[in-house]
Amino acid sequence: MTLRERWKHTSLPNKLLVATGALVAFGTLFYAGAATVQVFLMRQAARDSAAQVERLSNATNEAIKKAVGASSESLTKSLAESKASFDAALAQEKASLDVSTKQSQAALNASIKASSYELRPYVIAIKFDMVGDFLSSAGFMGQAEVVNAGRTPAESVDSCADVVIKPRTEDIPDEYPCPSPDNPAAKNHVPFTGVHSIAVIGPNAPAVMLHSPQSSVRDFTIGNKTITPEEESKLFSHDGLLRLYFYGELSYRDILGTREIHHSRFCGIYDPQTHLFDVCAKHNRVD
Repeated sequence: MTLRERWKHTSLPNKLLVATGALVAFGTLFYAGAATVQVFLMRQAARDSAAQVERLSNATNEAIKKAVGASSESLTKSLAESKASFDAALAQEKASLDVSTKQSQAALNASIKASSYELRPYVIAIKFDMVGDFLSSAGFMGQAEVVNAGRTPAESVDSCADVVIKPRTEDIPDEYPCPSPDNPAAKNHVPFTGVHSIAVIGPNAPAVMLHSPQSSVRDFTIGNKTITPEEESKLFSHDGLLRLYFYGELSYRDILGTREIHHSRFCGIYDPQTHLFDVCAKHNRVD
């Protein structure tokens, strides 16, 4: 018996049961197919979503990189500008400080200098005299009173005094040496035999006497001619052709911080009629 014949002899309930089983099987297959399709669609959606997430992530990373780059460039520029501003302010402050320091140093130096001028010693010759008879053969000496007119002691006071005869038209220059190279002893190369001393002179101390070497007018020569007794009065008169100079120089050291060496020069022209000294035009200076 064939399958068709068997179906014909099958009762209605059994046929309904078979039909129902077939429908159930078909439904199961349908739902299985639908589920498969749904799974496929879900996987595809997941892949698309993952791809979109990756694209979004890449875009986000790129945006972050650009933002970081822009921020870094801006920060670098800002730091460079800040450094430039700081360097400029520092340079300006340094320049201002240098100017202030120089001004302060200049003010301090000026104050020290002013104090030094006020406190330092001033050794000067204040009075000139002629010791002995100017026109006698016994000779004469120039004499000066030396005092310290300052406010602190003068150390290492060294001195020189001398007399020299010169034509009326010739002054003693400021830098004329002492002793004079025109004196008889110097011309005859006679060495100095006196006592050379170094002294200390305090402020307001009594005057120290300074003398020139013993000299005689007749020992001097004008040109190659010796001055004779008959010519003395005429040559050294008020309108005479010759002048007798008494001059000298003093050097000394102060006791202030710099211990600077100072110099004083003095010069007088002797007038035989008044027996006084007139001030020379030059060789009178105190430093």
